[in-house]
Amino acid sequence: MPQFRLFAYFMLVSTLAVSCPRALNAEEAAEHGSLPGTKPLVWEGDVASRLVDGVDKFLLAETAKSTESRAGHFQRDLSSPEKYAASIEPNRRRLAHILGVRDPRVAFDAMELVGTTSESPLVGEGADYKVFAVRWPAFGDVHGEGLLLVPKEKPVADVVAIPHADQTPEMLAGLVEGAAAESQFARRLAESGCRVLVPAVVSRRVQQHGRAKLTDREYLYRSAYELGRTLTGYEVQKVLAAVDWFTKQAGENDPRIGVIGWGDGGMLALYAAALDPRIDAVVVSGYFDARENLWQEPIDRNVFGLLDQFGGAELASLVAPRTLIVEACRGPELKDAREQRQVHELDRHNQELLAESPEVRKAFFAKLDTGSLEAFEKTVPWYRQYFYDEVIGRFPYKPLPPNVRSRKTHDEPTWTGHEVVLDVFPDVIAHGILLLPKGIKPGEKRPVVVCQHGLEGRPTDVMAGGQTQYYSDFATRLAEQGYIVFAPQNLYIFQDRFRSLQRKANPIKKTLFSIIVPQHQQIVDWLSTLPEVDPARIAFYGLSYGGKSAMRIPPLVPNYCLSICSGDFNEWVLKNASTRDAFSYVWTGEYEIFEFDLGSTFNYAEMAALIAPRPFMVERGHFDGVGNDEYVAYEFAKVRFLYQARLGIGDRAEIEWFNGPHQIHGVGTFAFLRKHLGWPEQTGSGPGK
Repeated sequence: MPQFRLFAYFMLVSTLAVSCPRALNAEEAAEHGSLPGTKPLVWEGDVASRLVDGVDKFLLAETAKSTESRAGHFQRDLSSPEKYAASIEPNRRRLAHILGVRDPRVAFDAMELVGTTSESPLVGEGADYKVFAVRWPAFGDVHGEGLLLVPKEKPVADVVAIPHADQTPEMLAGLVEGAAAESQFARRLAESGCRVLVPAVVSRRVQQHGRAKLTDREYLYRSAYELGRTLTGYEVQKVLAAVDWFTKQAGENDPRIGVIGWGDGGMLALYAAALDPRIDAVVVSGYFDARENLWQEPIDRNVFGLLDQFGGAELASLVAPRTLIVEACRGPELKDAREQRQVHELDRHNQELLAESPEVRKAFFAKLDTGSLEAFEKTVPWYRQYFYDEVIGRFPYKPLPPNVRSRKTHDEPTWTGHEVVLDVFPDVIAHGILLLPKGIKPGEKRPVVVCQHGLEGRPTDVMAGGQTQYYSDFATRLAEQGYIVFAPQNLYIFQDRFRSLQRKANPIKKTLFSIIVPQHQQIVDWLSTLPEVDPARIAFYGLSYGGKSAMRIPPLVPNYCLSICSGDFNEWVLKNASTRDAFSYVWTGEYEIFEFDLGSTFNYAEMAALIAPRPFMVERGHFDGVGNDEYVAYEFAKVRFLYQARLGIGDRAEIEWFNGPHQIHGVGTFAFLRKHLGWPEQTGSGPGK
């Protein structure tokens, strides 16, 4: 092809953003700087940005699809009200699970009257009712608190009237001067002869919580979410505790119970009625709508897997055949001592759950047989599947043909570098740099080390001239040792652009790793086809967020023969849920870091069990601020016990401590790679070379 035609051809390809029509043979690949068997990579601009944009488009499309798939989760029997109620009971249980409505409620006989500054629980009254400040036990040591409006005559019905997060019970009861008349629905219900309980809802006021400025709601949400609860679920529990009391008060009489709310209160009313058939009627104002934009709502409303089964219509079907009244008004714009008590009690409850979580996980893992290596390998697959389906989130798609594109980016004395792009799902690509040592003999098969960067990183960061203060050029050093190296571009880059992907993924029961795991599967599947690669010797080694990846990807990508977690291994549940430890993620801006219900299922020791019996190693700097040595040692001791005492493969689990900060050390880990990948150390290519 003449030079001018070749140039014009590539300009056309670049302009239309399409791939070349065929893979190049070895001679053509050498001429154009591509790997044999791949097509030329001619994209311009930042490929990492294209990757994030593609995943964003894919997740929005999957969210739109969720409306079509929800019906498959319901097996409704319409032959009678009784059979209908029985048929939707599994859906109610699922809703309770994802909301975290799990803690047993406390039975009680009477509302506790709360004295005001005048030491009187009576805080106001109308012509036909009185208003009392009250509190009631809900679950654990947690109480509901608010106002009780009691008519002077026998009540015609009992109603829980739930305010929006930026409203107080006093506003709904008409006790605040200047409160809008339309917001005083608790007062109007009391004037109509109803007994009305108005619970206080935790507000969204921003406060200083430790080292972080957060709304009270997000502060409580963060720990709760990690522990399999939600603030929404906690407040639903307070409403249902009131329903328990109303039912008990009725005795043998048929209680008439309703719930009503606006904004967040409408949300809580809808969830409460969907879960509890004792509620006869529900009014949802300023909330009922399609929830496909849940990712744009306040993060405390985030519910893992909500849209997988439940949109507004499906929640309404859990209320049927009872009365549901939807007021299609505009919802609220999203922007004291009682509040402090509410926050303190829920925070304390979260921390109690955190303390109990090791025993909960132990019970969850009771089916794992560690009596022998053979028994272990028969029983661990169930846990890997659960981890993928219920924690990480699995897309039910086979990857696309990889359609590999490449271009030469480096030509060093001992290795060459090639930028590579592979297709994974529609609009989703995998991207990275392949480092190929020079001098590989025909027919020779070498081990591969996948070197994973951390937060806001790029493949070039792990190479010479990159972020040396963290990564110590470890990808380049390994290539100089003769390993084939692949440095992937992972998804956690561009700050809120990637963090919003987690918000979009969670409601459809997915996470960032629902994308990252298939990307890595596509990468290692392609690597396994290269003539220079030994498919049985592909290792994973990551720092920081790459270490977080080292705990989540190898359990689900069996092609990885070992995993090294650097600068991340931790008592992970505590690190995410603790409001007592300074290094907790509760105090950071990394709002995407929290993963639903790890407290009940998988801490890092349990994730390491999913990697077993493959070799696993931790690299830990004594002065790494991501945690402290005591917690790291505590969690790794459980890993060591599994490998050594239970499975008899203690030589496959190691930890290296070094005097250093948050960085790759590359001494014990390099020896670990040589040992388990069967590759000798090359002279002149040691640490720092």
